[in-house]
Amino acid sequence: LKSILSKTHMKLVEMLSHAMKRVRDDKKCRLTNARGILDLLLTSSDTNSDRTIKKCDPFCLNLSLAFLTLAIPRCTVSELDSLLPGLLILHAGYERRVRSQTAANASSPASISTKKQWFQVSHLLLRTLERIVAEEESSLKGASRKVALESINNRTNNNKRIKTDNSNDQG
Repeated sequence: LKSILSKTHMKLVEMLSHAMKRVRDDKKCRLTNARGILDLLLTSSDTNSDRTIKKCDPFCLNLSLAFLTLAIPRCTVSELDSLLPGLLILHAGYERRVRSQTAANASSPASISTKKQWFQVSHLLLRTLERIVAEEESSLKGASRKVALESINNRTNNNKRIKTDNSNDQG
């Protein structure tokens, strides 16, 4: 039974590795369920304030983080907005884990592994925030341009009216 599970596990890793290589190079390929991937790592609850990190095996954790790394650059801003609370919860949970494990034994393999996972979650959180802020700045610049163009158009229309009014007064 162990042999069969090991072979199945290896084949699954091979298939996922192949799929990830294809997706990584194709920026147009979207991973549409980033929220579902994140939900694998968090307990379910009606409110975000009650969610915590779920105990999961290292294979599931590492695969989820790898797919989130691929998915986040391809998400829309509204999708990123919905991921943000979960990423913050995940980040806070890993920070607590790192602090407690570091206090016990900073150089243990488990502590080092947890730090790496925390760094990866931190990176995902920062990339998400960066995209949200960049999009917000872009939309503000676009709105500012629109206001500036409307202002120029209004001044031009006012100048035309003034010229028309002046020519009517002279005539």
